[in-house]
Amino acid sequence: MYKVGRKFIATLAGTAMPEQSTNSARQLSLSGIHCAGCVRWIENTLRQVDGVEQAQMNLATRTASVSGNADIETMIRAVQAAC
Repeated sequence: MYKVGRKFIATLAGTAMPEQSTNSARQLSLSGIHCAGCVRWIENTLRQVDGVEQAQMNLATRTASVSGNADIETMIRAVQAAC
C-alpha cells in the first residue's frame, strides 16, 4: 500500500510484473476518489508517465487499469508528485 499525497491511497491490485511482459496491464486500487474530476486527474497523471500506453480509472471500483511497460513505483511517484 502506498500513500499517494494527502487524498489518495494506492495499492497494486494486479499480479502482472513489468519483467514478465513488455506490455503488461496492471490494476492500481485507489481510495479517496470521489468524483469524475478525480478520475480525470488520475488518468491524465498516469498517461504522462513514460511507458504508459493507456490508463483508465473506474470510479465505481476505484481502480485504475494501466497498460504499458512503466514501472509501478514510477507511476505511484507521479501521482504523489501531482497531489
